[in-house]
Amino acid sequence: PLLPVSTRANIVLTDGADELIFYRHSDGYPEGTLPTLKQFLNLVDQGTIRDHVGQAAGWLILIGAREYGVKLDRSEIDPPSLGAGMQWKVGAYEPTTGLHGDIEFLYVVDLEKRTIRHHKVAYASTWNPRIPFSFYSGRFNECRPDSNAPKLTMLAAKEGSAR
Repeated sequence: PLLPVSTRANIVLTDGADELIFYRHSDGYPEGTLPTLKQFLNLVDQGTIRDHVGQAAGWLILIGAREYGVKLDRSEIDPPSLGAGMQWKVGAYEPTTGLHGDIEFLYVVDLEKRTIRHHKVAYASTWNPRIPFSFYSGRFNECRPDSNAPKLTMLAAKEGSAR
């Protein structure tokens, strides 16, 4: 039988002042990712969790752990049997230090505006995600002149240049 191909994504959490980035190794397409991101944002809307990136981000990790079947209702964490090669994952959302070169989607969750946006990523070349500056102008976009993202190549991203 054919093995499913992973659809990878990055998720940027922002609150207008700061941002953190997460990586999703599989099910990164909108139908696989938006339900849990909406669940997360609903908790922010309800005031159940705070709308500050540093305080809210841990809840996204817990939602992703629950999605992967990690049992968190005991005093001891019980990693699930996820199948070959997935036992090392904490869950669907992993903290990361930058945009990954293998993503197909980028999501921006704005805690201040209470919005979720997503974008299908195009590539200028292998391992160079082309993110239009008009979609995401944050510090992780390597197209941003003052970005602290690794400078693989500087791309001049224009509105509508990614497909």
